[in-house]
Amino acid sequence: MRKHMSVLLSLVLVTTMFAGCAKKTNENTVTTAGAEATQKEIATKVVPGDETIPNAAAQRSNAKDTLVVGMTEAKGDFLPLYNSTTADGQIVKLLFDTLYDNDESGNYNIPRLAESYELSNENKTYTFKLKKDAKWSDGTPFTAKDVENTFLWMADKSYDGRYMTVVDKLQGYEDYRDGKAATFEGVKVIDDNTIAFNCKAANVTNFANVAAFPIMPAHVYPYEAGQIQKMKDMQAQVKIVGSGRYKMVKFVPKQYIELAANPEWFGGKVNVPNIIIKFTTPDNQFQELQAGNTDIQTHVPAKAENEAQIKEIGFVSMNIYPGNSYGYMGFNLRDERLADVKVRQALTYGFNRQAFIDLYYNGNGTVCNAPISQVSWAFTNDINKYEYNPETANKMLDEAGWVLG
Repeated sequence: MRKHMSVLLSLVLVTTMFAGCAKKTNENTVTTAGAEATQKEIATKVVPGDETIPNAAAQRSNAKDTLVVGMTEAKGDFLPLYNSTTADGQIVKLLFDTLYDNDESGNYNIPRLAESYELSNENKTYTFKLKKDAKWSDGTPFTAKDVENTFLWMADKSYDGRYMTVVDKLQGYEDYRDGKAATFEGVKVIDDNTIAFNCKAANVTNFANVAAFPIMPAHVYPYEAGQIQKMKDMQAQVKIVGSGRYKMVKFVPKQYIELAANPEWFGGKVNVPNIIIKFTTPDNQFQELQAGNTDIQTHVPAKAENEAQIKEIGFVSMNIYPGNSYGYMGFNLRDERLADVKVRQALTYGFNRQAFIDLYYNGNGTVCNAPISQVSWAFTNDINKYEYNPETANKMLDEAGWVLG
């Protein structure tokens, strides 16, 4: 599993803002306790910068109330229905809230726009009690109609975004999409502060689908059957009204995004009043840090050459953490020599994956024994790990008819 790192300046503002993302241990590492992965496998390492070296960012006129984040260029799809890149998704998360959010272990147990929920009907119905004090950034109260409105857009026949899978497990989806039903059975408004989702079957992904999708205000983006183009037009105009910590101030394509604290946010006052997302590239990201034009640079590949450049700057800290991704080498199953599962197992036992990772990733990776990131809630170590064992490999190859010599 490849690791990534974000680059942090030695500022109290920065460390305060991100301290809640994970917990610090006495060994000056940050750990994220996910599923059954070991602490070593998912440890996040903080390498502090030299605080005796002057930090250029601290001299900016807006240094006390504005955080400048260097990030990959956002496409500009800032409405939840259509965001399709990691950069856009991170902006959406600041502008729009969900019913529930996940904790550092990936479990969805942090109430956001909802305050509680009940599971019934043989684990197929989720009923959410919504926060009564939540408002949209324009001051309009948040209600269950907003939740219903968001899901109706995704269930509409004209919807051509990527999130159909959020609604296709809900009862009556096909009938509503195809115009055979006047109402969407899968989403039921009980009252202004209560909404229920009826799923076709009990499934581990149901809760994330209904509780973790960002909600949009019905009074700004009112659902109209077959009129998805209106939604696209509003996105192109960057017409954004959300319920998140921040609200959109300005978006300059290919340059930056300016956000300001949302005074209507139900969570209260945020620690950082203003955020500027500045689009950077691998060619200029470290120069921007050194010049004090950015405070943080996100998603820097954890390569030796990048670490060396960061250390040269001096006052910059590194936060090295496991990426929510994995890389793999697969067997060519069209090759008849690999048709026997015992041969494939033997070759896996005979390949020293840890040695390969240490060499290829220069220590910035760990062996992943399942096709899923170790920081995911769904990861488990309760499987055969195929630890390097050439003796077992040779024995299995003998048994499969591949005798040495």
